[in-house]
Amino acid sequence: MKRIKVLILTTSFPLRQDSISGMFVKRLVDNFSSSVEPLVIVPCDINNHLCEKLFDYKVICFKYAPRQFRVLAHRSGGIPTALQSNKLLVLLLPFFLTVMFARCYIEAKNVDLIHANWSICGVIGGLVGKIRSIPTITTIRGEDGNKSESSVIFRTLLKIAINLSTHVVGVSDSLVNKAKSMSNTVSSKFACVPNGVDRSLVKYSQHIRPYTAQELVLITVGNLTKNKNTALVVEAVHRIICQGKKVTLNIVGDGPQRTELKSLIDKYRLSKNVNLVGVLHPDRVYELISKSDIFVLSSFREGRPNVLLESMAIGTPIVASQIDGVEELIDDGYSGLLFDPYNCEQLIQCINRIGNDIKLHNFLRANALNYIIKNKLFWDESANKYVSLYKSALKQ
Repeated sequence: MKRIKVLILTTSFPLRQDSISGMFVKRLVDNFSSSVEPLVIVPCDINNHLCEKLFDYKVICFKYAPRQFRVLAHRSGGIPTALQSNKLLVLLLPFFLTVMFARCYIEAKNVDLIHANWSICGVIGGLVGKIRSIPTITTIRGEDGNKSESSVIFRTLLKIAINLSTHVVGVSDSLVNKAKSMSNTVSSKFACVPNGVDRSLVKYSQHIRPYTAQELVLITVGNLTKNKNTALVVEAVHRIICQGKKVTLNIVGDGPQRTELKSLIDKYRLSKNVNLVGVLHPDRVYELISKSDIFVLSSFREGRPNVLLESMAIGTPIVASQIDGVEELIDDGYSGLLFDPYNCEQLIQCINRIGNDIKLHNFLRANALNYIIKNKLFWDESANKYVSLYKSALKQ
């Protein structure tokens, strides 16, 4: 059977062994069956060469600026965060988009289909697809939905990407519904394909940290941006310690809010209780999650956070914001506890409920793991759904 040649267009992809940029895109590509022949196009970073031994398929990185200025992509929070941190970086965008378009156009002559990740790639991939007369599938993620609510530019980009695409995929039902509301096209154009987890994560559930009420170990993972609301978790830890309880919090990730968080930690004299761990390789993150009593997600907005799926598979009880995307995964009181991300007292109550009740602790972790298994939320299952979409798009 002829293999489907797919051009994967993305702004994030791990180009080296120590990179975590766009790791979920790589995991999807790694799990494609032999019926798919992927070609990944991604911007270069500040290094000149990618580590080709990481891939069993072709990866092309395009140079859009001199090496020291290739800072738009691959950093925590991606392009939006990079632009927020330095307004002058917007000057790089015309070069970035022009080179991406040119590279995509050249390589598209030898593929059957374009699969774009995020709306900005959907616009480029959609234009090339129209010119080349090949289908384009665009996957929209949490950042697309979040930015479209607050930015006219991002909302316009998303609308254009939707109109240019043969199929639009959301990683959550809420994202799909949001995309539908922005377009007059038929519903059959839209599909929900959730991200997955590696099946190997389930093994961590057998090595989970032994429960102890003597000291709580909390962990939160994500880009250190205002949207992630990590300061609320630090505030909660401070108040719980003031109640006379022992708590350790590990904050994994990096971003523009790091300095602010460090100041808050110093203000509350929590240097022995709160650790700014920084960016870690995923295997090390999984290990830390498995050694934690509670995983905390405090974001104001999310798509369908992959780190929640990973925590559920590992078996660490979850306390998370009651927001779209999260509510699709967590059944409050059954597979985790939910709280208002604007309410620190609710967060404290959720943490204390789990910390004071070993039966609830075990109940939540078992149900969360069962949810992953029952709904087959694994990367190979996600990849199979995309292959079905590819075949559908090619028939059209």
